[in-house]
Amino acid sequence: MRILIPDVQNRNVLSVLRSLGPKGYEFTLAIPLPEKKNSKTFRLSISRYVSNLYFVQSPNNNEDEFVRDVVNIARKQRHDILFTFTDGTTLALARHREELKELVRPGFSELSSVETAHDKTRMNRLAMSVNVPTPKTFYPETENQISKLNGINFPVVIKAREGSGVEHGVRYALDKDELLRHYKELQDSKPALNYFDTRAPFIQEYIPGEHHDYVCVCNNGEVIADLTQKRLVTYPVSGGVMASSITTDYPVLKDYGRRLMKALSIHGVAEADFKYDPRKKDFVFLEVNPRPLGGLGLSVKAGINFIEIAAKMIMGEPLPTDFSYRKGVKYRWIFPEELFTVISANSLKMWCRFFNFFEPDVYYDISLKDWKSDLYRVSAVFKQIILRQARITNPFPHYKHIEELALKLRQNV
Repeated sequence: MRILIPDVQNRNVLSVLRSLGPKGYEFTLAIPLPEKKNSKTFRLSISRYVSNLYFVQSPNNNEDEFVRDVVNIARKQRHDILFTFTDGTTLALARHREELKELVRPGFSELSSVETAHDKTRMNRLAMSVNVPTPKTFYPETENQISKLNGINFPVVIKAREGSGVEHGVRYALDKDELLRHYKELQDSKPALNYFDTRAPFIQEYIPGEHHDYVCVCNNGEVIADLTQKRLVTYPVSGGVMASSITTDYPVLKDYGRRLMKALSIHGVAEADFKYDPRKKDFVFLEVNPRPLGGLGLSVKAGINFIEIAAKMIMGEPLPTDFSYRKGVKYRWIFPEELFTVISANSLKMWCRFFNFFEPDVYYDISLKDWKSDLYRVSAVFKQIILRQARITNPFPHYKHIEELALKLRQNV
């Protein structure tokens, strides 16, 4: 089976290459041009499991050229399925899904599903409509309306309608002054994908507690296989990409996830973020990603290869009958996520955990069979540290206060 991946979400793509490459799957990578000299991109390109390598326009710079480049690759060489791993590529190709279907089978949802998932205000309201718990949310349309809001308890989270993570879509506030400042900051900032009207960010209560993920593969909204996992370490520590996670089995969380996927009519692999609120003793929905995210390596080691299941489903091949997985399986992304988290936290307890390499049922984002890629990654990480190019001590300034709060919360658990 030949798979086309026009993306550079390096660790997820690498997990797919390493789990399916040895089984005979062939991969073509199409890397956006601005990422050509990126160290993460180079790590992908030298993987032993990459059969073909192309460079394409970035969808964030010129969507039409990006789509044209991908279409040309699909015409030049036969591929069975096209999978996406980032917001920009998913949105861009979903808008041209019908055109692509004539050349390659899309491994992602219809445009309506992708748009709803990426528009966080619509997604939050959709979650409420299917009785999935959400944070207390406010939708002011102007700065003046913020001062008139009642019932705001700090700290709060300010979110842009699109985008994710600490660079593009999230700010935290501990008081009204910070709220107004960060609201305006997001309101005036350039949107991550230039796709929605982001002039009116929304405000949510900050949910303390552990971060959980619901991962699944669906056939037009019907869940075929799913898994839950808990983030043990994130980078940054206040909340971000997973640096260490463990598989769990929470029926309530699975029920919430299935409701969301059905309401969205998700097709392919998707993920939903939740937090467990210790005050309400319940899971609270944060966002949905209508694409593979974060912990594919963990799910593979636990016994579910979501991309392989999706590929067989899309190709009409027989599916496995057993979708059970092992609980308590731990996965660590040491370089650079967990290492940077430990350095920034400067905690003796976290350093001791970092150097504990003798736990049972623990796996690492390292492959001896694909050693060139990992060797390059490790050398690049230490080069960043030595040359002080890595943002470690305080990677994102607007996270400063919430990082301190998150550390205190975790130390008290």
